[in-house]
Amino acid sequence: MQGSGTQTDPYLVSTPQDLSDIRNNITAYYELVNDIDMSSFGNFTPITAISPFFGGTIDGKGYKIINLTINSASQNTGLIGRLSNGTIKNLGIENVNITSSSDYVGALVGQMYGGNISSCYSTGNIQTTTTSKYYTGGLIGFVSNSQISDCYSRCNVNGGNDVGGFVGYAQNSSATLTTIKNCYSIGNVSGNSYVGGFFGRINTNSGYAPSFLSCLFNYQTAGTTNYTAANVLSYTTQQMQIKSSYNNWDFDNIWSINNDYPTLKIFDHTPTANIGNIKVDSYIFSIKSIVTKSIKATKNTESIISPIINEITRKSRTQRNILTYTLPIVSNAEMSTRTVRSSTQNVTAIINPISTIVERRTKTIQNLLTYISPLQAHTDVLIPLNTNVVNAFTSVIYNPSMATCSENMSELNVVNNPSFVEVVE
Repeated sequence: MQGSGTQTDPYLVSTPQDLSDIRNNITAYYELVNDIDMSSFGNFTPITAISPFFGGTIDGKGYKIINLTINSASQNTGLIGRLSNGTIKNLGIENVNITSSSDYVGALVGQMYGGNISSCYSTGNIQTTTTSKYYTGGLIGFVSNSQISDCYSRCNVNGGNDVGGFVGYAQNSSATLTTIKNCYSIGNVSGNSYVGGFFGRINTNSGYAPSFLSCLFNYQTAGTTNYTAANVLSYTTQQMQIKSSYNNWDFDNIWSINNDYPTLKIFDHTPTANIGNIKVDSYIFSIKSIVTKSIKATKNTESIISPIINEITRKSRTQRNILTYTLPIVSNAEMSTRTVRSSTQNVTAIINPISTIVERRTKTIQNLLTYISPLQAHTDVLIPLNTNVVNAFTSVIYNPSMATCSENMSELNVVNNPSFVEVVE
């Protein structure tokens, strides 16, 4: 396996064979890099079932060993047979199947003298076939002078003597106290003598009793309420699934609960978003853009940027007994328009004056024969470009004398917004 076995460069355990090879160096550091399914491995021989004890470190990193099968006739049965001054953390033993005919049986550790276990759990079935044997537990068979915290067992346990849902037997043998803190068990427990939902038996002699802090078991699923002690509480299934039942448990960092039994957060491998600020330097060159847009047609509007030169010739023979000849109209127009969606903005047009000469001749007016010389009229008209109506003022004299009539002869120039307008859309 990869790694050198040191604390900074541990051995990386990724296969069933890597797991079995831990026995080759029992003082090294190990880390799991994935879940390990032992289904095809066959019968697994416990690591350090016989002296010496395992004294290394195994960090499961929130991964689990699945479908581990152990069938052993020797003492000290479990993933680790014997542990002393070693450490196991963040490791799950799931769907374990252990059958033993000897003493010291547990899913994780058979016999433990000194060491630390934290954030571990076990599920499955453990059975001792000889009722005269001792120390069978769901996670640990026998523990002395050790520290255990934030662990649980859901194993069904059937043994001989000193049988517990979490630990078979717990004691102290020196001034170093055994402390079991914030742990629980819910498996069914059965045996010959000293059978308890959490532990089977403890050493009650002065100075040798272990210490329990906020530990629980389900007496309904365990099938027994025997052997409770201070700070080891027996609860119903409903009570075990309520957060308030777990006094001083860390549900912010270690545990989670959601209308079920508590689970360890380390085994939740759901990816989480890494939120952070990243400084990025970006250099963008200037953007130069020339946009030209031509509109061919708009509603009732004909728009050309260049000046409009328009020549119109109109001749009308009869207009209410008046014969009028109109010379061509010369018109210059400049118009800019901007169209926005379906509307057209108002446009101011500038139209040069219209010069008109009107001649009228009539032969008879009320039995009076009159000859009228050509009439001269000068008319300045300011009209919108899109109309065809021409307004003119005409003077008619009904006598043979020569007369001249002038109306509004002043020069009128109208300039409205003469600036050049360019619309870019």
